[in-house]
Amino acid sequence: MNMNVIKNNTHISFKGSVQSQKQDRINSVIIYSNDTHGNIDNLYNMVGGIRSWQNEFKKGGTSPITLSAGDDIMYKNDLNPDIVKRRLDIYVKILNLMGLDAITIGNHELDSGEGALAHSLKKAKFKVVSSNLTIGKNSPFNKLHEDKQILKSTIIEKDGEKYGILGAFPVNEPISWFYAKNLSIGGIRPESDYSQNSYQDSNYPERMFKKTLEMINQELEKLKQQGINKIILISHLDYESDARIARETSGIDVIIGGHDHFIFDGLKSSGTDRPNLFKSKTGEPVILTQAGQGAEKFGILSIIFDKKGVIQLQENQDKKSEDSFVSSNSIIDSVNALQQIDTRKLIDGIIKKEISDMPTIGKFAEDVKPDFSRMADNSISLAMVDGLKELTGADIAISNSAKARSDIKKGNINKGNISFVVPLDDIVVTTKVSQKDMVDFLIQWLRIQEQKRKYDIMQPSGIKYKIRHIDDPKFTKGKRIKLEEVLFPEKQSDGTTVWKNIMNNPDTERKYTLVSEEFTLSGYYGDSIKNNCGFKHFVKAGKKFSISDGLAEYIKNHQDTHGIVDLRSQYHDNRIIISNLAQQKTGFTSKRFQAVG
Repeated sequence: MNMNVIKNNTHISFKGSVQSQKQDRINSVIIYSNDTHGNIDNLYNMVGGIRSWQNEFKKGGTSPITLSAGDDIMYKNDLNPDIVKRRLDIYVKILNLMGLDAITIGNHELDSGEGALAHSLKKAKFKVVSSNLTIGKNSPFNKLHEDKQILKSTIIEKDGEKYGILGAFPVNEPISWFYAKNLSIGGIRPESDYSQNSYQDSNYPERMFKKTLEMINQELEKLKQQGINKIILISHLDYESDARIARETSGIDVIIGGHDHFIFDGLKSSGTDRPNLFKSKTGEPVILTQAGQGAEKFGILSIIFDKKGVIQLQENQDKKSEDSFVSSNSIIDSVNALQQIDTRKLIDGIIKKEISDMPTIGKFAEDVKPDFSRMADNSISLAMVDGLKELTGADIAISNSAKARSDIKKGNINKGNISFVVPLDDIVVTTKVSQKDMVDFLIQWLRIQEQKRKYDIMQPSGIKYKIRHIDDPKFTKGKRIKLEEVLFPEKQSDGTTVWKNIMNNPDTERKYTLVSEEFTLSGYYGDSIKNNCGFKHFVKAGKKFSISDGLAEYIKNHQDTHGIVDLRSQYHDNRIIISNLAQQKTGFTSKRFQAVG
């Protein structure tokens, strides 16, 4: 019996999704997600879709396992512990609503520190599993560990069958350790600077991986000793590490991965740069999968196990064609997902309860839905850097594209609403820079982004720049970026302003006040400004500020007589001129992209 879902007008068959009549087969369904990044716009659809599919499978006689591979409880604000508590509580309640059985801890779960996360996880109805995380004696996680809320492994039961769950915390994000002072991987952690120094030791990544592998194997053996033969690893390592674990262990059947935001639709053992079907050290099938990021998608794995707990790929094991698999893996677009339950009202109720008492600072007559591709400017980010300039009196403001991650909904807006738009709310800093300092920073930023093979372009105010998109399939969105011009404003004698390209002959003497936030200037995007100019927290009337205060400042300063804010004008000032690109998807019709060759 098949269960079908329509996805983009295509029927996807879940062949093992209902109770089998064969006594030697166990039909299992795993609904999974990863790296939702707290994207509230997409969580409405994703959570609703998952809940609806849970009901459908239960009607067919199968209780699905629901898992997430981390980076779900994501919010950072070092200056406002009250809003941190509210925001993390919201995410935990939404995950409860999703009916999760277990999650693992990703790097972003720790953005607000161990204490804030531990406080919110007390409300969780799901288990938190991290096999490779060592909890220090002073960690607030200890009480959760005592209460069996955070575990190195756990066993869940569905339809009379027991499944072992393992978890893996990321080892290649040293920044996580800056916020997690009492955690380690078996005692191993970076020694000092969270942004750079750990990578200077070429053996560090391998040492962390081997210790992780050792700790996972320890928990794996414990599960086997308890007679568990169907075992799932939820991992926030990365694809390459997960693939190694699949090949170098024996007993893990499924790896739900995350961190590098890949999408695996189907099962492929060859013919692709990233296969997701492997053989374990002892030759059994291991499925590895991810469902992208930002709650845009979720996955459904329909698996048939034999009575020994080995995944059955085909009815006839002599067949070799992957098209004949009876176990299947399908990716579901959240926006097109089956929606049987009005989850939006439930999520809105959770949010309203937490933030409705905050003062209103402005109003929007319509939704603001810019392009969040990270490879283009967007109106929310531009309003935020404009607001930073207005707040601080700086000449130049920059921020990376990853700061603004969610739409602004029409209606009244307060700091709570803004916190969903800017979930990584770093502290505002200022410094003095020359034109050459800015050119050097932009060049270094692009070089580092090329090494990562993905881009978070800089959102500017007070300067402009021109970049060229070059087709390159190795990069995110299939594009590589080249910096071509950096433009500074020059006042003319008649009072007008001319934008001058200074890239090839930048001034080294004149100083400009630059405002940004700690993360952008701390080393992740290059340390040229940090090393050459330094920076300090911006303080006004004895108060520090977060980057979202820039957006709040803009909203306060740019209201019409009815208190309405309109961000559409931000799309028309060509701050980032992109050549060799005739068209880009945006929230509004725009002419800011110039097809110049």
